[in-house]
Formats: sequence, C-alpha cells, structure tokens
Amino acid sequence: MADGNRVSLSANIGAAWTRLTRGLPRSGRPRRHGWTIAVVLGAAALVGLAMLFLDERSIAWAKGLAPGDAFFFQSITGFGRSAWPLVPSGVVLALLAVGDWTRVPRRIAAAWAEFGALLGAFFLAVAGAGLLTDVIKWSIGRSRPVLFWTDGTLTFTPASFDYAHVSFPSGHATTVAAVALFAWLVLRVWSLPVVAVCIAIAVSRVAVGAHYPSDVVAGVIVGLLFTGLLIAALARRRIAFSVGPGGIRPRATALRPLLLSRAGRRRLVGGLALAFRLTEPRRTTLRGRR
Repeated sequence: MADGNRVSLSANIGAAWTRLTRGLPRSGRPRRHGWTIAVVLGAAALVGLAMLFLDERSIAWAKGLAPGDAFFFQSITGFGRSAWPLVPSGVVLALLAVGDWTRVPRRIAAAWAEFGALLGAFFLAVAGAGLLTDVIKWSIGRSRPVLFWTDGTLTFTPASFDYAHVSFPSGHATTVAAVALFAWLVLRVWSLPVVAVCIAIAVSRVAVGAHYPSDVVAGVIVGLLFTGLLIAALARRRIAFSVGPGGIRPRATALRPLLLSRAGRRRLVGGLALAFRLTEPRRTTLRGRR
C-alpha cells in the first residue's frame, strides 16, 4: 500500500510538472503591455489619495465605532490570515497528489484533475501574493497606527521586521483580495457572498487599528494584480483557466456537469474512494458510465 502510494505520488507530481512546464497550445490574443503604466499610475494615485485624505481620519473613526460594530470587526479580522485559505487547500492538494487515479474512470479522473488544477492555482495566488506583500512591507517598514501619536502616518523604518513597522501593505487585505478575485472568476455571481465577506475583512483591518486605509488599498491592489496576472498567465497556457470570447473562464469541462447533478456528485465521491483504495472498481456503477 505504501509503495503504491509512493508510485502514485511520483506519477502525479510528474504529470503536474509536465503540465505546468509544457501546457497545451497557447490560447487567446497576444499579450499587450500598454496598459501596465496606466495600472501602476492608477494604483499609486489611489494609495496616495488614501494617504492624504483617509489615513489620519481613520484613527478617530476606529476609536468612535459603536461597541457592536467594533465587536463585529474584531471577530472577523482574523479570517484574513493567509493560513485560513492555504492550509485547507494545501492539505487537499497533498491528498489528491497521493491518489491512484489509474483506478478511476477517465472522466471522473479528469474532473478531479480539473479540480486539482484550480485548487493549485488558488494556492499559488494566495501564497504568491502574500509573499510579495511581505517583501514589500519588510522593505518599506511603515509604522502602524499603534504608533500614530509618536510617528504620525508617514514614518518609515526600512528593512524592519518588527510588527509595529510593517504596516504597508496590509497582508490580510492582500489575502482576501486574492481570494475574492479567484472566487469571482470561478463562481461569478455565486461568489458575491464571498466577496462581501472579503470586503468586510479588509475594512476590519482599519477598524481594529492594525492598518491605515492606504495600507489596505495597497494590499488589495497587490492581491488583485498578482492573482490577475497569475491567472492570465495560466489561461494563456490553458492551465486551470482558458481565454475565450467571454474572457477568462475556469477549465471545468469534465467537472462542471458532474457537479450539477446528484448522480454526478456521487460519482465524484465514488471516484475519490477508488483513488484511495477505499472501494474496489465496480464496472456497473463507475466504469460502465463513462
């Protein structure tokens, strides 16, 4: 059993690596970089405006919150930590990697492969955006609101790793922005509750006195840009996403129809059980319904 799992893990990792490095024929129009300067200037303008008109005022706003509002923001702000999306998705990816998918009907295995590709893209988006934000905040060293009365809003201690000097950008805002954009691209209108929760978490960083509004704006920008660029790069190689007339869409040709029916969902669960040798193949139930 252990030997079989090691063989499956090696084969699955090899297949994933081949897929990432080679991909399918590229799809969509050639890349254009003309918009890059406009995006950078627009992002800088938004952060600058927040610094000028919101940062100092946010101190009084946070202190003047009603007890119920303060409790609400304090309760949800912790969910912006990157561990919340990264740990579950990482565990599921690890489990999928050790499954023996040669035992599973091709259509079911293809559906799980599509799910794994999307989950892997999600993991990379959140982790990559978070790491980028960490590098920026460690390099800039902006003082947090807890030091407002001594440092003001524009004091910087470059190359600082101290909690009080890593305010810009907000890591929580980066994480929820990455989650929100990914959810929107995959689920569309069904993602609205997720997006609403992400917005509330981003605002909570100001409400609890952990960040200035400009920190949150910058974190959201980093999360959106990193996730958007990553997904666009994957879509051009038709990995997890593809580019079509309607824009970027998740690649879920095998997965989507199975999710839309109760019987299909049962087959997905059955295929997962087969991959982990929890059941034996039954031609009449799984292999007979390709």
